[in-house]
Amino acid sequence: LRERLRREIKAIQSDLGVTTVYVTHDQAEALAVSDRLAVLSSGATEQVGPPEVLYRRPQSRFVAEFVGENNVFEGQAIESARAVDGSGDRPARVRIRDREFELDVEDPLEGDVAFCVRPGAFSPNAGRNRITGDVIDQEFLGETTRVRLSWGGRRIVVSLPEPPTESELTVGFDPADAWVLG
Repeated sequence: LRERLRREIKAIQSDLGVTTVYVTHDQAEALAVSDRLAVLSSGATEQVGPPEVLYRRPQSRFVAEFVGENNVFEGQAIESARAVDGSGDRPARVRIRDREFELDVEDPLEGDVAFCVRPGAFSPNAGRNRITGDVIDQEFLGETTRVRLSWGGRRIVVSLPEPPTESELTVGFDPADAWVLG
C-alpha cells in the first residue's frame, strides 16, 4: 500500500506540475517521491539537492550517516597527487591505523580526512582497498545479505549477493566508490 501511495503521489505531482512539500521520516519514501530533498538537523539545513546527490555525494558526516546506510572512515591524508593536465580525478592516499586506502579525489587532501563508502560498494575479495574483518552477524534480505563486520574495533556494514560462510571475511572497494566528506 505504501509503495502504491508513493507512486500515486509522484504521478499527481507530475500531472499537476505543482510544488509539494512532503515531510517524512521514511528515507526510502523521501528518496522515491522527491525531485529535491532537504536534510535538516536541529532546525538547520544540512544539505539540499536531488535525492541521488544527497545519497551518493553527501556534504557532511551527518548527511552521510542520515541518508541511507553508510560507512564513515576517518584517517590522515598521506599523499595527494595532482593530475598534470588538471583534469579528472586524482589519486590520494589516506591512512587509517596501519592501513592505507586509495581514493579518487577532485582536490588534494591534507590533514584529517573523513570519507564514506556505501555498503553495496564492497565486494568479496575484490577492489583495490581491502579490509578483513570478523563477521558479527548477517541478515539475508532476498537479493542481498547485509553483513556486519568488526574491523579494528569498529563496525563495517557491507551488502553482498551471497551470505558469507566463514567467520572472517575480506571485502574491498575501488577508489571511485569512496566519497570524501567536506
